[in-house]
Amino acid sequence: MQIEQLRKAKVKMSIVVPAYNAEKFLPECIKNLVDQTFFDIYGEDSMELIFVDDKSTDDTLEILRKYENQYSKKIKVYENPVNGGPGGARNLGISKASGVYIGCVDADDIADKTMFEKLYKAAVRDDLYADIVDSGADLEELGVKAILTRESDCGEVTDDTRSYLIANLGFPWTRIYRRDFLDENNIKYRENVILEDNDFLIEVIAKIKTLALVPEILYFYRNDPESICKRDAEVSFFEMNVKCIRAIYEKTHLLENYNSIRDAVEMQIWDTAYRTVYNIDELYRLGGIDEAFMDKMLGILRNEVVRCVTSRPEDNCYVAANGSKEVIDRLVTFIQGRI
Repeated sequence: MQIEQLRKAKVKMSIVVPAYNAEKFLPECIKNLVDQTFFDIYGEDSMELIFVDDKSTDDTLEILRKYENQYSKKIKVYENPVNGGPGGARNLGISKASGVYIGCVDADDIADKTMFEKLYKAAVRDDLYADIVDSGADLEELGVKAILTRESDCGEVTDDTRSYLIANLGFPWTRIYRRDFLDENNIKYRENVILEDNDFLIEVIAKIKTLALVPEILYFYRNDPESICKRDAEVSFFEMNVKCIRAIYEKTHLLENYNSIRDAVEMQIWDTAYRTVYNIDELYRLGGIDEAFMDKMLGILRNEVVRCVTSRPEDNCYVAANGSKEVIDRLVTFIQGRI
C-alpha cells in the first residue's frame, strides 16, 4: 500500500490469538484485549481481535463464542479445521486479517491495555510505517523483564543491526508487523511444529528495512504447560529441533545479505544445537534412551549442523558473546564427535 492508502485504512490493527485448551486464562486475556485504549482513540472498528480455536478439547471454543456474541464489533472467532499447532493457528488468523498491522498474543498471556495504541503510534510516527515495532516483555516464570531491541536500532535498518537483533532474538508477541511486509516477503509460520517462532523471527529480521520501538514492558508472559504454544508431549523434541535448524538455514542462506548476517544466524543454529545436545544427554542420563540411540540422535543432529554452518562455535563472535566457556566447549566436543 502507498502511504495515503495506509493512512485511510479503516482497520488499522489485527490481533491474532491462537487458542488450544486455554479455558483457564482465556477470559483475562480477552478482557485486556477488548479494553485496549486503541479502540478509544481510533474507534470500535479500527482493530479486530481474531481468535483461532485449534481443535480444543475443553471449553475454549464455547468461551470464545460467548465473548464473540458480547463484543461482536471487536471479536471474530475461527475454527481451525485440523490441529495445526500455534503456527497453523496464527497463519489462519493472519489470512483472515484485514489490518494494516498484525500483532499476535498467546491465549494465556496478558497485553497491557495501552500496548497496541503505543505500538501503532510508534509505527506511523513521521509516516514511517515501520516494517515492525517492538516492545518489552515481563517473563513472570523467570522473574525477568526484557527489552532486547535498542533505541539505536530504530529507523533504517543496517545489516549490523539485523545481526544484533537476530543474535538477541526476542519474542514474536512483543512486536507488531506491517501486513504488506509479511505478504511481500511471503513470511509465514511453520505448521504442526514447536519452535516455529525462531525461524519466523529470524526471517523477519533478516528482511526488515525499517524498525520502531516502544521501550516499555507491555506484554506479560505466563507459562501454561497446557497451552497451544507450550505443549510438546506428543512430538519429538529432538526432531523439532533438527527441523528448526533446517528451517533457519533454508529461510536465510539464499538471501542477498546472508554473508553480512551469517554469524548471527549461525549463532542461533549453534544455540539450538546446544539445547538439543543438552536434552539428549539428560534423556540418556535418566535412562530414557540407550547409548546406541543417543549416538544415532547426535549423529543426525551433527550432520544437520555441519550442513548449515561454516563457523566453528569458538570462532563465532555471537556465540562467544552469548555463551559460557562450558557451552562452547560442549559444542566443540559435540561437533568433533566426542560426545
